[in-house]
Amino acid sequence: MSTERKGVEFLVGLFLLAGFSAIAVMVVLFGRVGQSLQSFYDVTVEFPNASGLVKGSDVLLSGARIGIVAGPPTLIEGSYAVAVKLNIREEVKIPRTAFFQIRTSGMLGDSYVDVVPPAKFEPGDFAKPGERIAGRKTDGLDVLTAKGGEMIDRLNNEILQKMGAELDELKIATKSVNERLLTEKNLKNIEDTFA
Repeated sequence: MSTERKGVEFLVGLFLLAGFSAIAVMVVLFGRVGQSLQSFYDVTVEFPNASGLVKGSDVLLSGARIGIVAGPPTLIEGSYAVAVKLNIREEVKIPRTAFFQIRTSGMLGDSYVDVVPPAKFEPGDFAKPGERIAGRKTDGLDVLTAKGGEMIDRLNNEILQKMGAELDELKIATKSVNERLLTEKNLKNIEDTFA
């Protein structure tokens, strides 16, 4: 081979190596692989119900992703509540009085943890690594559907009761007409009048 061809092959190989290296760096920085390079601290949140929440779900603060759910919900011994371990980015400080709530997004109902900071909090009063915090589950589409069904049932019962009362009044009016106006004497008078 000529030295000129070896030089071209070396430059092509160098160019390919640089391109693959750039792609690998972008995958690490922009993909979920880059999370392993970040520092996290753990917070455990106790929820009354964490249905739909799975390992790897997002933890959002004001819409920004600040962490992930580290593991599936586990039942707290001696109660019917569950504990969920969250990995929060090291640089994010969450006020101890913040609300942790499970919400759903999209049509499929993917669950995530929403952190709602309080309007006022003491400076320096932040959740510490390993701390246990009480959380709550907000009403999702399934709860709204159940409440809507209950409301429809209640309205149907009210309508049926009102219709029953109206039918009773109609029976009384019909009975009154039959007893007072349509007596034998009045019917005879009407026949005589037409005759």
